[in-house]
Amino acid sequence: MQAPEFRRVIRRSAPQFTLEYAYEIQGDTVFIGLCIAQRRLYGFFEMAADRSKQYCCCRPTMCLDGFGHDSLIMSERSLDVSREGSVVLLMMQRTTSGNAFDDVLRAQLRTALREAAEDPHVRSVVVGGAGRFFCTGADLKEASNRQVDSSVDQAELAQRTEQQIIADYKPIFELITEMPKPVIAAISGMAAGAGVSLALACDLKVMADDATLMLPFSNVGLITDCGASWSLVRHLGYSRAYAAAIEADSIGARDALAHGLVNRVVPRAEVLANAMGWATKLAERSATVLALTKAVMRHALEHDMLSTFDIEAKLQGLCGVSDDHREGLAAFLERRPPKFNQDR
Repeated sequence: MQAPEFRRVIRRSAPQFTLEYAYEIQGDTVFIGLCIAQRRLYGFFEMAADRSKQYCCCRPTMCLDGFGHDSLIMSERSLDVSREGSVVLLMMQRTTSGNAFDDVLRAQLRTALREAAEDPHVRSVVVGGAGRFFCTGADLKEASNRQVDSSVDQAELAQRTEQQIIADYKPIFELITEMPKPVIAAISGMAAGAGVSLALACDLKVMADDATLMLPFSNVGLITDCGASWSLVRHLGYSRAYAAAIEADSIGARDALAHGLVNRVVPRAEVLANAMGWATKLAERSATVLALTKAVMRHALEHDMLSTFDIEAKLQGLCGVSDDHREGLAAFLERRPPKFNQDR
């Protein structure tokens, strides 16, 4: 097994040397690299990429303890992946932490979304959260632990945060927005921070009537991130989005529906079944049409009407010669339901 590029570090300083564990998570495997550096710490990403030559790997149930203080603990399965027919359900399971993002959950989401995107037998995806919360954003305990390293200057800490968002979070959102399949958020409880970003990034949203979308960033001295600014401005307009962000607003289900932030509002007990039922119905539709419609709608968000017009024409040409179009026409003339995706 080949070692990956190590991008995460826990470190502990002693009088003569600095002990650093570099680690990386790939699916269900945690790779651990070890580096001992003299006094001066290597740059976070430089060390992780270039200095960790030795490694071992283990399953997620483990604990590393550097001098009894710094530890990497992954003792729970953070994401449950199940499948019903051609629908994949991704259920976040960090119930004791409000399904907050930690390293393990982010890694498992990336892996599960990538596998769903690449599996030709998967037609739609549902993302939900077990327990009382959908997702409460970044794990602030994890973030706090990273802030207490007094040996690292503020500029490096700022760079670490930026790089973590780009390296760890952005791929999740890219996979959701770019996979050629509908992704439905089942928001059965409160979503907060990056959890709101995750929900809004999904193509479709089913929300519990007593759930809320909370934007607490400004309460802890942070700005909206993970694409929340982009989503909020497009749905609420600049003034309302700006006010919601700086005042740490909470948006209820009815308001979210009225502003187009979500598609459906149902009783909490019905959220998951509603989302799964919707995903199942969508899976029966033409996979080609689902993929190309998502592509052109995402294009339209960023481009003008005439360029979108041209893209529609090009993609319509592809649809017009597809087996699904021929089946749709035949079903219409024969007055029967179409049976799409027969060539897959």
